[in-house]
Amino acid sequence: MRKQVRDFLTFTKLEKEGVFVFLLLILFICGLIYTMDWINWKANPNSEKLKSEFERVKHLFDSVQATKPTSSTVYQDFKRIDKDNQLIDMVDDTISFAPFDPNHFSLEIGASIGLTENQSNSILKYLNKGGQFKIKSDFKKMYVISDEKYKSLEPFIMLPENFPAKDKIKFEQSTKVKSTSPQINEPYIADINSADSAALRKVKGIGGYYAKSIVAYREKLGGYVQLEQLMEIYGMDEERYLALQPFLKITNPKPFRKINVNTITKEELKLHPYFDWNLTRSLINYRDNHGKFRNIQDLNKLQLIDTNIYRKIAPYLTL
Repeated sequence: MRKQVRDFLTFTKLEKEGVFVFLLLILFICGLIYTMDWINWKANPNSEKLKSEFERVKHLFDSVQATKPTSSTVYQDFKRIDKDNQLIDMVDDTISFAPFDPNHFSLEIGASIGLTENQSNSILKYLNKGGQFKIKSDFKKMYVISDEKYKSLEPFIMLPENFPAKDKIKFEQSTKVKSTSPQINEPYIADINSADSAALRKVKGIGGYYAKSIVAYREKLGGYVQLEQLMEIYGMDEERYLALQPFLKITNPKPFRKINVNTITKEELKLHPYFDWNLTRSLINYRDNHGKFRNIQDLNKLQLIDTNIYRKIAPYLTL
């Protein structure tokens, strides 16, 4: 019985050759059919099918055109540039904005000029606290507005370049009146880059805690370059900062201590307030892999450094 089954399932050499020839024949017929269909299609393409596909694509294109913003809508285009595996956002140079009055600022206006929601909220807080923009350059004083951003927005700010002549005359007249009036003690104004804690306590609104905190944070930074950096001190909110701002100044907005990015160690770098562990490790690893930095702008190649971080750390760096 077993022998009969084996004989039934076993092919002879002739049978194997026959099966192989049969399979080749099937493949040849299939290929021939496919080739003939392709030849017929080339000779007489289905014009109706092509026409329907063309109409479908045209319809999609028209729908996209219909959803484009109007000429009065302000928008920004961004190009993504892959350089050394680092993706960098660049604003198109041809962008234009609609004129706006910063004293009537809103989240919609902020979005239209390319500001983030956090940046817009910072401006709104300033206005809600009684702040006001009188001339164009006042808008530049906002911490969230960089020099580059202000240059692109300046032509569209609906404010005068300088104070009107009548306001200037009033100011000069008030100055003359003050010069002839009895001497009045002016409020004490402290330079946060040179004043010690005792001098800072003379400023209205600054007690012992904030006086020591301002001096301590100055030492960690290596010097203040902007008054707005005081808001980085623990407990210093925007309301308190705005109240102290008229009584503080920076005579020399340059750090008294800088960081050499080509020689600094990891342990030393992470002591700076602007360099957390991840950013410190990223900078040191990049320097180890690519060699010394040729210029400070090379730091933009680091994945963790965006425009805002670069603006903050650049004044404190050197080669």
